[in-house]
Amino acid sequence: MVAELVGGEFFEGRVLAITGERLRIERLRTREAFTAAPGDLYRLPARLAPKEVGRLAICGTASEEWIGCRIARVSDGELEVKTLDDRTLTLAPSAVLAASQVTELNLKQRFERRAARAQFLAEALAAGEPAPPAGYRPSIQARVVAPRQGRWWSAAVLGLDDEDEEVTLRFLGDGLEQTLPRVSVVPESGANAAPTRGAFVLVRPSSPADPWWRARVVATLESEARIVDGDGDERSVGFRDLLPLGAR
Repeated sequence: MVAELVGGEFFEGRVLAITGERLRIERLRTREAFTAAPGDLYRLPARLAPKEVGRLAICGTASEEWIGCRIARVSDGELEVKTLDDRTLTLAPSAVLAASQVTELNLKQRFERRAARAQFLAEALAAGEPAPPAGYRPSIQARVVAPRQGRWWSAAVLGLDDEDEEVTLRFLGDGLEQTLPRVSVVPESGANAAPTRGAFVLVRPSSPADPWWRARVVATLESEARIVDGDGDERSVGFRDLLPLGAR
C-alpha cells in the first residue's frame, strides 16, 4: 500500500498490525514503522487516476517510490506527468493513482507553494547582485561579503595587490582563501539606509558557515525591515543585516 502520513508526501509500505482504528505501517525502503489511520492509506492496486490533463495524482516513479504529480499530457498508452520535485516523466497509467479529495487539496497547496517559490527566485535573481559603494577599497581584516559558487558568503580581507585591483580573502565558514577582483567584494555592514519597500536584499545568515540569502522587503520601521522569503515566511531584520541588490 501507499501511505500519506504527511500531506502530499508518500511512501510504499506494508501493514504490521491493526489496533482499533489505527494501523502500524512499515516503510519498505527503510523498515521504519509508523502509526496511520485508514484514511492515510491507498491499497495496491489502487484506483487509477482519470486520464485528464491537469489532474493531480500520486505517481510511482521507481521501485517503492511515490510522489505527487500533475498529468501534463495524455498519449496512447502513456501519461506524461510533472512531479512535485520538478521532474517530467512518462509513465504507464497503472503507475498514476487517483488521489482522494484531501490528498488533492494537499497536492494543490504543494504545487502552489512550489510555483510561488520559483517565481520568487526568478524575481530575486533578476534584481541583480550586491555592488560595492563607488570607490570602495577594503582594508586589511575588514569583514566583507564575496561571491563563491553562485552564492554570497562572509569573508575577511587578507590583502590587496599593488594596483588595488584584486583582493585576497579568507571565507569565514571554512577558512578557504581566494583572490577575487576588488569590485566584486562588498562591505559586510555599515550605516545602511532603510531599504526600499518591495526591493530584494541579501540577508545575513545566523552563522558564517551559511550563505547570505535573498528576501523581499515588505515594510520598514525605524531601524528594522520586515522581510519575506521564498517560502512566504516573514520576520524583522535590522538594516545592518541587509545588503541591497543591484547597482548603487
